[in-house]
Amino acid sequence: MAGDGPLDALDGGLDAEERLNTATIKAWPCCAQLFTPLDATRELRDAHALTPDEIESVDVEIFTHALKIAGVDWPATPAQTCFSLRYVVARLLLAGRLGIEDMESPDLLAPDLLALARRITVRTSDAFQREFPRLRPSRVTLTLKDGRRLSALRQLRRGDPEDPYDWPALQARMRAFAPAMDDAAAQAIVAWCERFTDAGNDARPCLPDPALFGAAASR
Repeated sequence: MAGDGPLDALDGGLDAEERLNTATIKAWPCCAQLFTPLDATRELRDAHALTPDEIESVDVEIFTHALKIAGVDWPATPAQTCFSLRYVVARLLLAGRLGIEDMESPDLLAPDLLALARRITVRTSDAFQREFPRLRPSRVTLTLKDGRRLSALRQLRRGDPEDPYDWPALQARMRAFAPAMDDAAAQAIVAWCERFTDAGNDARPCLPDPALFGAAASR
């Protein structure tokens, strides 16, 4: 980004294969190794309209490598929340969402959160590990107090190139990751982004208004 590097690097390799559509867009505000169990948890919660009081136990099976990176059993600090599978699954089941505030300002001693977390078991799978890194498999199984067992398997993360966001979902993600953003700012950012889909705008400057992303206008 700065220094005495070669200037020709700025426009070198422009004929290389496009990489924009090979990137993963993060669906959750935590370590990406935990995305598939979160996707599976949300699938079960949404499909069955579950409440935490209905859940007897939660079994999370995941590929081994995930816990080498995100292996915090229970966070002691906000910085550790991103790497605790039990925390993020418990929080998602409890609230139906997992937002930035859950990572930055968590109540790690909340009785309802701890009670639910105690019912969550995390274990690794050699079979799932053999699929990594091509896939990142995780299976979440909920045992309910009425005896039912509900299970969901996710092998790809929502937001991976193989399972991409559509445009409305991407806009919803933007709002979730920036909860302080108001409607007017969100609409302005969406309009700016949508200009890039029109080839007729290619000759126009692409720089946004500095205030669009919260920067103070220069005087």
